[in-house]
Amino acid sequence: MRDALNVVKEMGFNDPSNVNFVMALVAKGAMSKSWWDAKVVVFKRWGWSEEMVLEAFRKRPLCMLSSVEKIDKVMRFWVNELDWNSSALVKRPEVFLYSLENRIIPRASVVSYLFSKGLIEKNVELSTPFGVNKKVFLEKYLHCFKEERQNLLKLYQEKMNV
Repeated sequence: MRDALNVVKEMGFNDPSNVNFVMALVAKGAMSKSWWDAKVVVFKRWGWSEEMVLEAFRKRPLCMLSSVEKIDKVMRFWVNELDWNSSALVKRPEVFLYSLENRIIPRASVVSYLFSKGLIEKNVELSTPFGVNKKVFLEKYLHCFKEERQNLLKLYQEKMNV
């Protein structure tokens, strides 16, 4: 426990009353150094630096509890299927905790459609649609586009059933 405490402090978590300090302690305490290193290797394979991994960990420590396989699947979809930059996920590392099938793929399909129709700009913060709750997502990315609403809803529902 002391080792985990020291490691967490070295990573920049200084306030034990902060919830992220506690979450970082839980995350670091729950995995061995080899598990941590394996996850860092996967992130690096997708273009992240060690500093980016630490930045993501500082924002959402529990993101490192995702399995190597889950991290790789999310990155593969994000980069290869969507052709989006992996570094966008540093800002919202909680995406690695979400269901690929029930959240990431359906929402990404809607966002991609909106990009293709020019209804939202590509410089939008890519990770934002994934971090909001379902109600906000539907209001902001489906319902407000009256002329496209039916197409968007159909696309979203189809991807939810896949």
